[in-house]
Amino acid sequence: MDASSLVLAAEGDVILVVGEKRLHIHADSLFLKRHSTVFTALFGPNFREGQDLNTSSPKEITLLDDDPYAMTAVCATMYHDFDHIPRSPTIDQVLSIIRLADKYDCLDVLTLPSQVYGWLKSDHLTLDKDLVNTLAVSYLVRDQEAFKNASEALVSNYNGSFADLADDIICDVLPWKIFCRLEELRTRIRILATSIALPVKPQGPYSYTLHSGCSQLTEEITQDFTDGLLNVVRKRGEERNRERSYTTLPHPPATPPSAIGPLLEKLQRLAKTCNECKKAVEASQLDTFCLSLAGNNLRQVAMLPEWYWGLDLTD
Repeated sequence: MDASSLVLAAEGDVILVVGEKRLHIHADSLFLKRHSTVFTALFGPNFREGQDLNTSSPKEITLLDDDPYAMTAVCATMYHDFDHIPRSPTIDQVLSIIRLADKYDCLDVLTLPSQVYGWLKSDHLTLDKDLVNTLAVSYLVRDQEAFKNASEALVSNYNGSFADLADDIICDVLPWKIFCRLEELRTRIRILATSIALPVKPQGPYSYTLHSGCSQLTEEITQDFTDGLLNVVRKRGEERNRERSYTTLPHPPATPPSAIGPLLEKLQRLAKTCNECKKAVEASQLDTFCLSLAGNNLRQVAMLPEWYWGLDLTD
């Protein structure tokens, strides 16, 4: 076997010709049909690809739009050919594999390798693009733990616009609702953090009776939140001013709001200095923030903790 071919079934009746590089994958149509409803239809009686199949003269099936790397991984997994199942693919490659499996309706076959080889571990990922790709993959395969971890990492570490992460490929997988949830969650955490730090009167079942006494940390947290709001206002003003080239910008360019991670660290420091602050931080359950897949409907995404916000977020 050379680099341009892969023999999974030497007695197979089909040869998949994949991608522009025309990788040849020798397989058996009955085996492919067993794992994929798309292959079941393709190799059925209603398509010419399924006519006159025989092992003595395997029929070439051209799939030029598919990714050879992804097709190799999917087919090798079907055949349990562990020599050709990726051990440490990049998250971009994982996304390509998962999208192909989704296209051919055979996501179930990838459950074992993705768990065994830790394809969706996000604890080592630092690039925002890698994290959003992990979010997309875990959304497709319904990996609850990976989805929670990726959403938490994005909200905690990313301080840009979530819309900037939504390219055509990601939008083909993730609904816009998820990006709205991420931004909503990030905003609520900032507001809640400030409400814990500021001495305000309780105004409802989700408010706290607060106090003074941690002024240095309180001012630090409040300033973070205030700077974030000012940056948003300035950014919007600059966008309007750009539409009128003759206008001089009234402020220096705005910097992005600070990330949530450092804000949460300051809240933990605040909790260590004062019992009242500790109670408020623990009651807020800020350490559990993330997005969660709700039910079996791919469109259902819930923000945790639901009970705290008093809202049904799975509509």
